Amino acid sequence: SSDWQDPTNWSTTGPPGPPDNTTDVTIFSGTPFQPVLTANAATSDFTMASGTTLAMGAYDFNVKGKFSNNGGAFTSTGTVTLSATTGTNTVDPGTSSFYNLTVASAIGYSSSRAINITNDFVITSGSKFTIANAAHTLTIGNNWTSTGATFTHGNGTVVFNKNSGTCSLTTGAAGAGGVTFYNLSVIQALGSPVSTKTQTLTGNLTVTRTLLISSSKCVFSCGTGNIVNINGTLTFGNGATLAGGSSTLNVSGSWLNNIGAPFSYGTSTVLFNGVSAQTITRSTATGETFYNVTI
Repeated sequence: SSDWQDPTNWSTTGPPGPPDNTTDVTIFSGTPFQPVLTANAATSDFTMASGTTLAMGAYDFNVKGKFSNNGGAFTSTGTVTLSATTGTNTVDPGTSSFYNLTVASAIGYSSSRAINITNDFVITSGSKFTIANAAHTLTIGNNWTSTGATFTHGNGTVVFNKNSGTCSLTTGAAGAGGVTFYNLSVIQALGSPVSTKTQTLTGNLTVTRTLLISSSKCVFSCGTGNIVNINGTLTFGNGATLAGGSSTLNVSGSWLNNIGAPFSYGTSTVLFNGVSAQTITRSTATGETFYNVTI
């Protein structure tokens, strides 16, 4: 049987029977039947060997230790929750993608490689997540929520690539909270999208290096009453739109709107506060229009 409940489909450090949050589970190469979840499941450390598979379906999978995919493949339309309470814990999905990923751990998790999430990413209040280094890109296909949580960018890049519809970037209540990204890219997955994608910020936001808004039908809204600090360069690409809403944008570097749509200023305030010369670039003769601007 391929049933997850069948202990012959994996090796465990725990007692006989279905694993739980106290049990380390490894799916070894050569397992007679690759396991399939038939209900919500839980483990402590979870490891997949090369060539193995795990079909999670829409069931939830709670991991109270490390998540390590060493050359296997998993599929999911449910939620994987990382919930360690002790130890140093990492997450390595291999080349597979999470559907929903939730970090619910006060001691935190860090990436072991690039991570792709096709739907929602949540860091619960009081929890911690770290991108380990600049080589690890975190790609998210829908919503981000991190109210009351700690995110450490590790000089890595976060990419939002939902192709159409609406999605959110929630770092706290309007005008409060906040997350610091190193590089942040808001794009669309398809090279030639046919529908608009709008991502709206709730809470404050800081980008240390580059905020890139690209793709021809992509809109990034700064939302209502938020503070957006862009300490590096703001770049519009390929017809993309930045909507200021009623937020305040503090820009320390260059404003490069070479091939994007005109700034949708709303009632926003843009403060150019760099300590050296700054450039405002708009590729068309119409220039760029602001509602309130301070230089």
